[in-house]
Amino acid sequence: MPIAARLALLLVLTACGGRAIVVSTTATDDGSTGSLAPLFRASYPEHAPPGTLTIQCLPEPLPTGGDGLPNCFVVTARFPDGTGGAQDIATCRQCGEPGLEPFVPSIAVQSIGDGLAGYQCLCTIHALPRGAMCPPLDESSSSWCYAAEVDGSDPDGGPLVGGPCEAARIGFTGLTGEGPVYLACFAPGLTP
Repeated sequence: MPIAARLALLLVLTACGGRAIVVSTTATDDGSTGSLAPLFRASYPEHAPPGTLTIQCLPEPLPTGGDGLPNCFVVTARFPDGTGGAQDIATCRQCGEPGLEPFVPSIAVQSIGDGLAGYQCLCTIHALPRGAMCPPLDESSSSWCYAAEVDGSDPDGGPLVGGPCEAARIGFTGLTGEGPVYLACFAPGLTP
């Protein structure tokens, strides 16, 4: 059974005085070999208070590339079609906030997330190198990271932190809550 068929993901949001809000997401897998279907994808709601989206738990590690990271795309979306002024949208498209850069997809954005094509401003969220603290404590820049348990520890030798995450996690930091965040991970070597 392909890893995508076995993934059952949890989104862990910590907010509201330390309460945890758990949202289930659905793995996607079209069953074909070499497909551009993501191993999994998830979207997270806009207007979450800054700093509340912190960890996406994974029941199994994801396949990684030569850099030790899974082939994931983390995109923030702002200004749904029909909203925002021209100047605000133009400024947003520069993705000038720390940790963001303009997102230029090479395939249909629907492969990354349903509804993503309905936004006028898309920015890629910067990935931290493997072995970085995950999630990082620095909230000054938007970023995402990946950590997987390897013999009871993360790749840099420290304990696998993360409470409910037993096998692997994707961590987030510095997200503003101004728009939804889309996460999609593909097999190594497949580039959307």
